[in-house]
Amino acid sequence: MFFSPLVLHLTAVQETRVALLCLSTGNADGLGQLRSRELLHACMWLGIDRDDVMLVDDPRLQDGMHQRWAAAAVAEQVAEAVRRFQPGRVYTFDAGGVSGHPNHAATAAGVLQWWADTPTSSSLSGLPQLWQLQTVGLPCKYAGPLDVPLSWASTLLRRRWRGQQAALCLNLRRPRRAWRALLAHSSQMVWYRRLWLLLSRYMYVNTLVRL
Repeated sequence: MFFSPLVLHLTAVQETRVALLCLSTGNADGLGQLRSRELLHACMWLGIDRDDVMLVDDPRLQDGMHQRWAAAAVAEQVAEAVRRFQPGRVYTFDAGGVSGHPNHAATAAGVLQWWADTPTSSSLSGLPQLWQLQTVGLPCKYAGPLDVPLSWASTLLRRRWRGQQAALCLNLRRPRRAWRALLAHSSQMVWYRRLWLLLSRYMYVNTLVRL
Protein backbone atom coordinates (compact mmCIF):
# COMPACT_ATOMS: atom_id res chain seq x y z
CA MET A 1 0.00 0.00 0.00
CA PHE A 2 2.86 2.37 0.76
CA PHE A 3 6.10 0.75 -0.40
CA SER A 4 4.99 -0.74 -3.76
CA PRO A 5 7.23 1.45 -5.99
CA LEU A 6 10.28 0.58 -3.89
CA VAL A 7 9.51 -3.14 -3.73
CA LEU A 8 8.76 -3.42 -7.45
CA HIS A 9 11.95 -1.51 -8.26
CA LEU A 10 13.96 -3.98 -6.20
CA THR A 11 12.24 -7.18 -7.35
CA ALA A 12 11.31 -6.41 -10.97
CA VAL A 13 14.03 -3.96 -12.04
CA GLN A 14 17.07 -4.92 -9.96
CA GLU A 15 15.96 -8.56 -9.46
CA THR A 16 16.90 -8.27 -5.80
CA ARG A 17 15.64 -10.61 -3.11
CA VAL A 18 13.31 -8.75 -0.76
CA ALA A 19 12.30 -9.90 2.72
CA LEU A 20 9.27 -8.47 4.48
CA LEU A 21 8.77 -8.03 8.22
CA CYS A 22 5.09 -7.50 9.07
CA LEU A 23 4.68 -6.65 12.74
CA SER A 24 0.99 -7.50 13.03
CA THR A 25 -1.54 -9.93 11.57
CA GLY A 26 -4.10 -7.11 11.29
CA ASN A 27 -6.44 -8.70 13.81
CA ALA A 28 -8.21 -5.52 14.94
CA ASP A 29 -11.54 -6.87 13.60
CA GLY A 30 -10.82 -10.52 14.35
CA LEU A 31 -9.69 -11.14 10.76
CA GLY A 32 -6.05 -11.86 11.47
CA GLN A 33 -5.92 -15.24 9.73
CA LEU A 34 -7.69 -13.93 6.63
CA ARG A 35 -5.50 -10.85 6.43
CA SER A 36 -2.38 -12.96 6.85
CA ARG A 37 -3.40 -14.95 3.76
CA GLU A 38 -4.17 -11.74 1.91
CA LEU A 39 -0.72 -10.40 2.73
CA LEU A 40 0.96 -13.46 1.23
CA HIS A 41 -1.19 -13.07 -1.89
CA ALA A 42 -0.17 -9.43 -2.18
CA CYS A 43 3.48 -10.38 -1.81
CA MET A 44 3.14 -12.70 -4.80
CA TRP A 45 2.20 -9.73 -6.99
CA LEU A 46 5.14 -7.74 -5.63
CA GLY A 47 7.69 -10.50 -6.26
CA ILE A 48 8.31 -11.43 -2.61
CA ASP A 49 8.61 -15.15 -1.89
CA ARG A 50 6.39 -16.39 0.95
CA ASP A 51 9.50 -17.88 2.63
CA ASP A 52 10.87 -14.34 2.85
CA VAL A 53 7.86 -13.05 4.79
CA MET A 54 8.17 -12.84 8.56
CA LEU A 55 4.66 -12.32 9.95
CA VAL A 56 4.58 -11.52 13.67
CA ASP A 57 1.71 -12.30 16.05
CA ASP A 58 2.93 -10.74 19.29
CA PRO A 59 0.46 -9.78 22.07
CA ARG A 60 2.44 -6.55 22.48
CA LEU A 61 1.98 -5.63 18.80
CA GLN A 62 -1.72 -5.83 18.05
CA ASP A 63 -3.33 -3.94 15.19
CA GLY A 64 -5.47 -0.89 15.90
CA MET A 65 -5.59 2.89 16.00
CA HIS A 66 -5.71 2.79 19.80
CA GLN A 67 -2.94 0.22 20.25
CA ARG A 68 0.32 1.73 21.48
CA TRP A 69 3.37 -0.28 20.55
CA ALA A 70 6.46 -0.04 22.71
CA ALA A 71 9.57 0.77 20.71
CA ALA A 72 11.44 -1.99 22.55
CA ALA A 73 8.95 -4.63 21.37
CA VAL A 74 9.32 -3.48 17.77
CA ALA A 75 13.11 -3.36 18.08
CA GLU A 76 13.14 -6.95 19.30
CA GLN A 77 11.30 -8.17 16.20
CA VAL A 78 13.47 -6.08 13.88
CA ALA A 79 16.61 -7.56 15.42
CA GLU A 80 15.25 -11.08 14.88
CA ALA A 81 14.38 -10.34 11.24
CA VAL A 82 17.85 -8.90 10.59
CA ARG A 83 19.47 -12.00 12.09
CA ARG A 84 17.25 -14.22 9.96
CA PHE A 85 17.54 -12.46 6.59
CA GLN A 86 20.89 -10.61 6.86
CA PRO A 87 19.75 -7.68 4.70
CA GLY A 88 22.05 -5.08 3.21
CA ARG A 89 19.36 -2.42 3.61
CA VAL A 90 16.42 -1.89 5.95
CA TYR A 91 13.48 0.26 4.82
CA THR A 92 10.85 1.63 7.18
CA PHE A 93 8.48 4.54 7.77
CA ASP A 94 9.53 7.94 9.02
CA ALA A 95 7.95 9.47 12.13
CA GLY A 96 4.88 10.54 10.13
CA GLY A 97 4.12 6.98 9.08
CA VAL A 98 2.63 8.25 5.76
CA SER A 99 -0.91 8.16 7.14
CA GLY A 100 -0.27 9.14 10.74
CA HIS A 101 -1.29 5.66 11.92
CA PRO A 102 0.18 5.11 15.42
CA ASN A 103 1.35 1.60 14.49
CA HIS A 104 3.36 3.04 11.59
CA ALA A 105 4.92 5.73 13.78
CA ALA A 106 5.75 3.11 16.41
CA THR A 107 7.40 1.00 13.72
CA ALA A 108 9.69 3.89 12.83
CA ALA A 109 10.53 4.48 16.50
CA GLY A 110 11.23 0.79 17.06
CA VAL A 111 13.53 0.53 14.06
CA LEU A 112 15.46 3.55 15.30
CA GLN A 113 15.76 1.98 18.75
CA TRP A 114 17.05 -1.26 17.19
CA TRP A 115 19.60 0.82 15.26
CA ALA A 116 20.74 2.66 18.38
CA ASP A 117 20.87 -0.44 20.58
CA THR A 118 22.74 -2.70 18.17
CA PRO A 119 26.28 -3.15 19.56
CA THR A 120 27.90 -2.58 16.17
CA SER A 121 26.21 0.82 15.86
CA SER A 122 29.55 2.37 16.83
CA SER A 123 30.82 1.04 13.50
CA LEU A 124 28.02 1.63 10.98
CA SER A 125 29.76 -0.51 8.37
CA GLY A 126 28.60 -3.51 10.41
CA LEU A 127 24.91 -2.60 10.12
CA PRO A 128 22.54 -2.62 7.16
CA GLN A 129 21.86 0.73 5.60
CA LEU A 130 18.76 2.33 7.11
CA TRP A 131 16.31 4.18 4.84
CA GLN A 132 13.02 5.89 5.68
CA LEU A 133 9.99 6.40 3.44
CA GLN A 134 9.14 10.08 3.50
CA THR A 135 5.70 11.34 4.51
CA VAL A 136 4.35 14.12 2.31
CA GLY A 137 1.54 16.65 2.72
CA LEU A 138 -2.01 16.03 1.55
CA PRO A 139 -1.81 17.89 -1.81
CA CYS A 140 1.17 15.78 -2.90
CA LYS A 141 -0.12 12.62 -1.25
CA TYR A 142 -3.20 12.52 -3.48
CA ALA A 143 -1.69 13.87 -6.68
CA GLY A 144 -1.06 10.39 -8.06
CA PRO A 145 1.59 10.26 -10.82
CA LEU A 146 1.37 14.05 -11.17
CA ASP A 147 3.52 14.27 -8.06
CA VAL A 148 6.50 12.65 -9.82
CA PRO A 149 8.13 15.90 -11.12
CA LEU A 150 7.84 17.54 -7.70
CA SER A 151 9.22 14.45 -5.97
CA TRP A 152 12.13 14.37 -8.41
CA ALA A 153 12.93 18.03 -7.69
CA SER A 154 12.61 17.50 -3.94
CA THR A 155 14.98 14.55 -4.05
CA LEU A 156 17.51 16.56 -6.03
CA LEU A 157 17.36 19.39 -3.48
CA ARG A 158 17.89 16.98 -0.61
CA ARG A 159 21.02 15.69 -2.28
CA ARG A 160 22.51 19.03 -3.30
CA TRP A 161 21.46 21.44 -0.55
CA ARG A 162 20.96 19.23 2.51
CA GLY A 163 23.70 16.73 1.77
CA GLN A 164 21.30 13.83 2.33
CA GLN A 165 21.42 10.50 0.58
CA ALA A 166 17.99 10.41 -1.01
CA ALA A 167 16.47 8.05 -3.57
CA LEU A 168 13.42 8.15 -5.81
CA CYS A 169 11.68 4.91 -6.85
CA LEU A 170 9.10 5.15 -9.63
CA ASN A 171 6.38 2.72 -10.59
CA LEU A 172 5.05 4.16 -13.84
CA ARG A 173 5.49 1.00 -15.92
CA ARG A 174 3.94 -1.49 -13.50
CA PRO A 175 1.04 0.30 -11.78
CA ARG A 176 -1.27 -2.70 -12.31
CA ARG A 177 0.96 -4.89 -10.19
CA ALA A 178 0.77 -2.38 -7.36
CA TRP A 179 -3.00 -2.17 -7.79
CA ARG A 180 -3.36 -5.97 -7.74
CA ALA A 181 -1.24 -6.20 -4.60
CA LEU A 182 -3.50 -3.70 -2.86
CA LEU A 183 -6.66 -5.36 -4.14
CA ALA A 184 -5.40 -8.65 -2.71
CA HIS A 185 -6.32 -7.19 0.70
CA SER A 186 -10.01 -7.65 -0.13
CA SER A 187 -11.15 -7.58 3.51
CA GLN A 188 -9.78 -4.03 3.81
CA MET A 189 -11.01 -2.62 0.51
CA VAL A 190 -13.41 0.00 1.83
CA TRP A 191 -14.30 2.89 -0.48
CA TYR A 192 -11.51 5.24 0.58
CA ARG A 193 -8.85 2.62 -0.14
CA ARG A 194 -10.20 2.34 -3.68
CA LEU A 195 -9.69 6.08 -4.01
CA TRP A 196 -6.18 5.58 -2.60
CA LEU A 197 -5.50 3.02 -5.32
CA LEU A 198 -6.25 5.59 -8.03
CA LEU A 199 -5.06 8.85 -6.47
CA SER A 200 -2.24 8.13 -4.04
CA ARG A 201 1.26 9.03 -5.15
CA TYR A 202 2.48 6.06 -3.06
CA MET A 203 1.17 3.80 -5.82
CA TYR A 204 3.58 5.49 -8.25
CA VAL A 205 6.49 7.04 -6.39
CA ASN A 206 8.47 6.57 -3.16
CA THR A 207 10.90 9.13 -1.80
CA LEU A 208 13.45 7.60 0.58
CA VAL A 209 16.15 9.16 2.73
CA ARG A 210 19.10 7.33 4.24
CA LEU A 211 19.83 7.95 7.92
